[in-house]
Amino acid sequence: MNLINILLKVNFYSEDDYQGDSIWPFIGFWIFIAGILLIVYGIVNLVSVWREFRIFYDSSALMEKPDPELKKKKMIKYSIIIGVGVLMIVGSYLF
Repeated sequence: MNLINILLKVNFYSEDDYQGDSIWPFIGFWIFIAGILLIVYGIVNLVSVWREFRIFYDSSALMEKPDPELKKKKMIKYSIIIGVGVLMIVGSYLF
């Protein structure tokens, strides 16, 4: 049989025949959820580095000057995490 005869015999509109045959949509869903979690994690930490929240500190911590180089490295790190999360969300649609 050639390919055309096989394609003519397959009913692609039958939802019941091909229901639940693949795990790829499930994997794509979890990649999407992981991407959202990475984005939220990255945004929370990016805002934390940007605003320099100090919940627990003593009076000597107020005298310390923030290190701008360390702050820049952390901001780049969390920006990359957000970018990976966005790529995971976009890539999840391939599954």
